[in-house]
Formats: sequence, structure tokens, C-alpha cells
Amino acid sequence: MKSASLKKYCWVLLLLLLTVPAWADRNPLLDTTNGAKYTYEGVAADLDTLPGAPKLPYSTSILGKALFNMLSYDHNVISVSYSGNDTNRIPNFVFGGISNDKTADATHNTITLTGGIVDRLFIGGFAYPDSAGSVSSNCVTVKGGRVGIVPATGDDAGYVIGGMSRGAGAADGNTVTVTAGTIGRWVNGGLSTTGRSNYNDVTVSGNVQIGTGTGSQGVEGGIRAQADNPPTGNHVIIGAGAVIGSRDVADTTTDAGWWQWSKVIGGYGSASGAVDNTVEIKGGTINVRVLGGEGDGAGDVTGNRVTVTGGTTIKAAAIASADTYAGIAGGSAVNGNASDNVVDIQVAATEITTNKIYGGEAKAASKIASGNRVTLWGKENKPIKIKPVPAAESSLDIAGGVAATGGTAQNNTVGIYGAVEFEGEVNLYGGKVGNNGSPDGNRLVLALNDKSLLPLKVNTLAGFAS
Repeated sequence: MKSASLKKYCWVLLLLLLTVPAWADRNPLLDTTNGAKYTYEGVAADLDTLPGAPKLPYSTSILGKALFNMLSYDHNVISVSYSGNDTNRIPNFVFGGISNDKTADATHNTITLTGGIVDRLFIGGFAYPDSAGSVSSNCVTVKGGRVGIVPATGDDAGYVIGGMSRGAGAADGNTVTVTAGTIGRWVNGGLSTTGRSNYNDVTVSGNVQIGTGTGSQGVEGGIRAQADNPPTGNHVIIGAGAVIGSRDVADTTTDAGWWQWSKVIGGYGSASGAVDNTVEIKGGTINVRVLGGEGDGAGDVTGNRVTVTGGTTIKAAAIASADTYAGIAGGSAVNGNASDNVVDIQVAATEITTNKIYGGEAKAASKIASGNRVTLWGKENKPIKIKPVPAAESSLDIAGGVAATGGTAQNNTVGIYGAVEFEGEVNLYGGKVGNNGSPDGNRLVLALNDKSLLPLKVNTLAGFAS
């Protein structure tokens, strides 16, 4: 599962970059002292032409043209601004800086796309597997244009990443801002294979479409691919106008994997936990799962948060074969404990369609979910509207904390206040555990006003053990 998750994410595309090409010195960016400044305006001759490059393993195309600088690792400034079309595009990638040196950093690079087409990758700083150099403090901005082939299929698609290390380098403090344009697959702040991925900031708002095909897609603050050092302090903001995810919730009859992996997430540790990551939703339409932090490893998932502060539409669903995955969760721990994670929805004119809303979930047997919370607070005459996915016998679960077989759910809270409208069957739990589990000290608070609407079938329990 871990290897599959990596493939679902960003760097399958980058296996082709394991060695330094002999033609690197032909790159037009030659300032090796203080970084290079370069603007590409759609003239193909200005791109790096790479004759004789090997065929890509996932495509019949030749790695023929790209834009990057390997002679100056950091402080490069690259702009792409032109009217792109299918006959005038960058068919591979734009990198602000690439480090192949064992210690050199690819940091403080700035790349901007205001118009044009980049078929695959748009990355501020990149480090090779044998480099321990940092890929931190890069700035990536997309103001228009397109990154990715449309429609995006498989792994041959579009990725926007602040800093990416395939080695032990840190991917910290990168900033990614997308205010217009189309991205085929993923927007990511920082990604490191064996180093840190902390305190990255990603903002997506405006006339933006993230996801154009059938491959997994979404927005991520920070990813830690292996071992310890959980992604920490990453922050994602989704604003008005943005559309995340190319599928509608009605597609729940097919492709469990898409619903499992497509998401907006603050921090993801494929072999660790996740700590203090946040997702803030100020508007937009989100057609994927939403999580503050998620850990597939043995580490704990602690202090992560999802906050909705602006009117939005969220369709975070899962089909039957993937129903163990919560549509919205503050923190999700596959093998560790989940504590002090929060889902906080305090805004009017928000419509949510999902299967589960959990403050924190500990999915392995005998683990602990403690101190997690879900709060819904609707405004009078403008209630929050929540309904289950449109599937036969589908119901909606809302729980402060959830633990698996033999686990403990303690001191978790669900609070529902003001005007909230529910549809279908709804189950409300302060804390919930599996077989032989122990719910203890959980709370369920209902303080609804006369504008609220409860379904005919609603189950409410402070603590529940199946």
C-alpha cells in the first residue's frame, strides 16, 4: 500500500531524472553566481533542446524540450508568459533550480506561469536522490495558463510543486500560489523522500481548475514519503472560485481508488504520522476528500485541523469498497493514535455531501482516539446543509473521535449549534469504537435553533461501541 500511495502521488514522473544529462551545459541559464533570470515568451528555440534523450517509460514522446537551470542551483527567477496552444507548449517541465550535488541546495528559486502550457511538471526546486541538499524557500506562482495534458490520464499529467527532494533534503517553507489556470493533477507545497516537509504554504483561489482526468488529484501542503519526521505545520487555503476535483459525487459507483487518493490535505506522511497541519476553506467547490493531516505509518496524527470559514460546496464522498475512508477528517491515523484533531465548520451557505465527518480517527486495532472534535455552527436563515452520498442505504456518520477494534475513544466531542439541515439517515457520536473497544468521557452537544432540520431517522450517542 505504501508503494502504491507513492505512485499515486508525485514522483513516478521523476524516475527519468536519476542521472545528470550530458547536455546540461546547453541550458540557456548560465549565471552561476547570483542565480539566473529568464523569461520564456513562447519561442521554441529558447527552450533547451535535448537531442537523443531517452524515451519516457510512460509515453512515446521524447524528452525533447524543457526549461531549467542546473548550473545555478538557487535564487533563479524564471517566468513563462505567452499564449499557449497545442502546437506551442513546453512538452515536459519547468524547474527553478535542480541540485545534483550531494550537499548543494536548490532554494529561493522563483518561478511564475502567467500564460502558456507546461505538459508535466512546474517545480520551484528539485534535488536528485543522491543529494542531501535542501529544496526549501522556493516560491511558485501560477496566474494563468495550464500545467498538464488535458485530459490528464494516468501519471502523464500536470504537477505544481514548491520544493521536491528525492533524497534526504528538507522541503520546508515553500510557497505555492495558484490564482488562475488549469492544473492536471496535483498542487503541492513541499515533498521529501527521507527529509523534512514542514511549514509549507499553499493557496488556491480564483478561476482555477485542479484535476482534469481520471487520475488522482488534489492539493497538498506537505508530504513526507518515508521513515520518521512527520509533516508538520503545513497550511493549505482554498478560496472562492477554485474547483478541486474533476468528478462529481454521483460517480460513487466506480473507481474506489480515485475517491481514496484524491484529496485536499494539509500534511501527509506515507510512513509516518502528521502533526499540526491545517486546511482552511474560504470558498470554492471541492469534489474530493478533505483532511487536515493523515499518516499511513506508525506515527501519531496530532493537532491537525480542517476549518471552513467561507460559503462553499464540498462533495467528499467514497463508494462502498472505499467506505472506510472518511470524506472529511481533521486527522486520520492508519497505524498510530489520533489526538486533538479538529473539524470546524462555522459558516452559512455551505453544502456538504459526504459519508463521514470525523474529528480524528485511529484506524488500527487497539489504538487511541482522544481529544478530537467536530463543530458545526450554522447561521440563522442560512443553515449548513449536510447530506449523505447518493447511494442505496447510505447514511452519514459524524463523530468526534473514532477508534477501531479493541481501541479507545476518549474525551472526544461533537457540537452542533445554530441552523443545520440534515438529509437522510444521520448518526451522531461523541466517540465511536469497534468491537471490544472502550468509549470513555465523550460528549455530544446539540443546540439547534428552529431553523434547523433533522431527518426522520437520526441516531445520537455520546459514546458508541459496535
